[in-house]
Amino acid sequence: MNFIEAVKQELRIQPGVLVKIVQTWGSVPREAGSWMVVFQNKSINTIGGGHLEWQVSKVAREYLQTHANTLEYGKPWYESYILGVNLGQCCGGKVSLEYQGVNTNTFLVESLSLGDQWYPLVIFGAGHVAHAIVDKLAGLHFKVWWYDSRFELGDDIQGEYVYFHQIDPIESAVTEIPSSSAVLIMTHSHQEDFEILRACLIKQRTQAEFPYLGLIGSKTKWASFQSKLLARGVQEAELKQVVCPIGIETIKGKEPDVIAIAVIAQLLTLPDYSV
Repeated sequence: MNFIEAVKQELRIQPGVLVKIVQTWGSVPREAGSWMVVFQNKSINTIGGGHLEWQVSKVAREYLQTHANTLEYGKPWYESYILGVNLGQCCGGKVSLEYQGVNTNTFLVESLSLGDQWYPLVIFGAGHVAHAIVDKLAGLHFKVWWYDSRFELGDDIQGEYVYFHQIDPIESAVTEIPSSSAVLIMTHSHQEDFEILRACLIKQRTQAEFPYLGLIGSKTKWASFQSKLLARGVQEAELKQVVCPIGIETIKGKEPDVIAIAVIAQLLTLPDYSV
């Protein structure tokens, strides 16, 4: 479950206060747009932790106590903190915060919209590693287009920002995927992997700018694929666009969860994908 879904569920039980960072100066824990929702007995998401978050939670809970029986939710107010002077935090920058009471009637998911800050990710294949990756993307700013050719899959695939499609032949989906997406190729079939990768490389020539084109597999698999791709008209320079094996090399282990963490960490190193 992602943070927004968790907030929606909690708001069915109790009201809360949405706190957003609207502007920052100097060294601060989180960037503008970061948010948290404070309830009387919990909080969801974070604006950076530490004394700042403790003070914000205190203010929010006092508001909830004094406005528990009114309809004044939805009227924002603003406060600023100099972290060193006001809160004793060593980072010492300044943040401007927006507070807004929210309940089931006034809270809108759109108020937390990241606008153009969603990062498009395309995953081909719905095996163990793909499931582990999608499970761990909760709370990160990804929209996922997910494809598999096996029509018996799909019933257990859920997610507010996950769009699952069953399609055969699976490589035909390459024509419709967002052209600025990071792409992960990890189907159950080496032949499907090959055809998808070849289609992506062809699209990359004129129609796409994939910031990441990853193929799951060993160095041996990649050496075999390179020979076949060259024989099918792919240029040697184009092969340099492919990441195989995928994932941060220093993260060891072959368990699906470990691979997923290594891959997500690698995606977050991309200039346009930093959260």
